Order: sequence, then C-alpha cells, then structure tokens
Amino acid sequence: MMNLHKLSAGNGYTYLTRQVAANDAADTGYGNLGEYYSERGESPGVSLGRGLAGLDDGPRPGELVREGQMVALFGQCQHPNADAIEQAAAAHGVEARTELGRPFAVRAASSEFRRELARRIVAYNRERGDRPGRAVADDVRARLRPELGRE
Repeated sequence: MMNLHKLSAGNGYTYLTRQVAANDAADTGYGNLGEYYSERGESPGVSLGRGLAGLDDGPRPGELVREGQMVALFGQCQHPNADAIEQAAAAHGVEARTELGRPFAVRAASSEFRRELARRIVAYNRERGDRPGRAVADDVRARLRPELGRE
C-alpha cells in the first residue's frame, strides 16, 4: 500500500526524516526503519529531476539523499550540499553563497484541511459520547486524514 504525505515549507520535510529516512528505532519489530524498508523492498530516497543540472557541486542524479540535504533544501531554502560548500569556502578564506532564493513562507494559520479534520474529530468523539476536545487514537486519525484528503 502506498501512502502520500504533503511536504510543507519550513519543517515539513521532518515527516520523511522521522518516518521514512530515519535510522531510528521503530515499532515494527525491526532494529531500525532502514531494515524495515529494505526488508519490504523500499529503496532509499535518491536525487532526481531536471533541477539537479542547475546545482553546482551536486547532488547528482541517483545519489542517495541525506537528512542534512533535506534540512538545507526544504528547511532553509539552501543548496542541498550547503554545509560542505560553506566548509570548503571557509577553508580557503572566502564566504560561499548557498541560498537558492528567499526562505519558504511558513504560515501558522490553520488550513481548511486542518479545520475540517478538527470538526470530524469532534463529531467522532460526540458519536461515542466522549468530550469533543478529546484526543483520538492514532489509528482513528490515520483513517480520518486520508478520507478527508481523498474528498
């Protein structure tokens, strides 16, 4: 079964580092998430796309994506290899420019999706006689979110 997850600006990439690309302990019966995905036939993330040609100093097509690259690109709007580029420049006594543009706008305001999900959680709780603001179990939230997303 395939799942989709929206990557949002700011720290939205952390979903991938927490749930997919992390090498942390998991509740899956495997020692780490890498074993889990390898066992199930999932491949590690790789760099792809036409935009790679416009980036000096990599990454190259097919190269494994590292967490630091995701932090730089998605979190800070910098070249995926910003750390290495800046370190190399500093070793030569120069300053490197690694920004790819303005940092992504992160809006704290609630989206329509989140508001509707909250309404559905309240309705779910009321149907069961629970107080409206009670947190729902992870499996319930995992069912409600995709249902709403498909709609």
